[in-house]
Amino acid sequence: MQFPTLPVELWREISRLATYTPICFDTSLHPDTWNPEAKEFIDRYEVNFRTKRALTLVSRQIRRISLDFLCDIIIIDSEVYNPAVGVVCKQLGRVSKLIQYLPTTQHFLMGLDGLGHSYLEGAARSLEQILRKCNNLRGLHLSFPSMGIHQFSNSLSLRHDRSLQMQVAGVVCPGLQFLSVQGTIWENVYEKMLDRVSLSLRAHHMSAWTRRDALGSTMIAYPEEIHVPQLESFHWSTVMDTQMSFSKFGMRALTYLVIGIPSPRNLLTHILESARDSILTLRLERRCVVDIDVLSIALSAARLQHLGYPICLTSVAWLNDQLRHDTLREISVV
Repeated sequence: MQFPTLPVELWREISRLATYTPICFDTSLHPDTWNPEAKEFIDRYEVNFRTKRALTLVSRQIRRISLDFLCDIIIIDSEVYNPAVGVVCKQLGRVSKLIQYLPTTQHFLMGLDGLGHSYLEGAARSLEQILRKCNNLRGLHLSFPSMGIHQFSNSLSLRHDRSLQMQVAGVVCPGLQFLSVQGTIWENVYEKMLDRVSLSLRAHHMSAWTRRDALGSTMIAYPEEIHVPQLESFHWSTVMDTQMSFSKFGMRALTYLVIGIPSPRNLLTHILESARDSILTLRLERRCVVDIDVLSIALSAARLQHLGYPICLTSVAWLNDQLRHDTLREISVV
């Protein structure tokens, strides 16, 4: 087949743009709008991936070009492979055949929450192997499985689960810019992961429950202080309050903050210790209880322009004479 005479670089860019699936990390810096597992995105990804594979059969030249971005996005959300779908990247074991293409991967989405705990060890081993090769990763979504009652009561299961998570956290690409974490994660695993990507991280969504060791074994906090100099947007949303101390996190570039926990007072106080002079937008989600104390802490952000918070029986309905702010431009209540 004859193609118009064009530079290889131009053919590559045409093919890449025609088959690339925009992910939430590409379209928004606000992590509260992210939905990495949206059905519309997954469906479009599958169609584009089949197109990429078809391009590898067109000619030798197009094959070489297409293989450069075959795995620009990898999605693994099932332990069962369906050949009819034609998406090789959807099964963990089969990604090993694509190891040579992983250095070009930009975004990696991994849903471990659907895996049984008996599969976790093999999954963690494969995931570690994959992440070691993703040297240019920009966006990462990890959904760790929630622990059942029998895991909570079994010290061996707890330590094993923590070890597997630490195994994954230790190989995350240091140049990561976008990070989304869901499920259940150990506190020191989470801190190690953040410390590893701290210098490049720009936006972060956290909806995983961070748990501590309740069995009395030694668990050293890691590390003592974490600086995230480029973090602009942060969304913390969990059904339970966190005991993590964010006093150790330096977020001096943070401009956009969304919190969604029942009692946001401590978390907000810790974050504002370093981000008091940078935050422009602060939104407290519906599950937050916003009293006078919480609102006073929020208004201590010196450059705050946009404030949003929910109204319930114990919330403050509006600013009173004691609560004022010089730079505030907009208040939204729901």
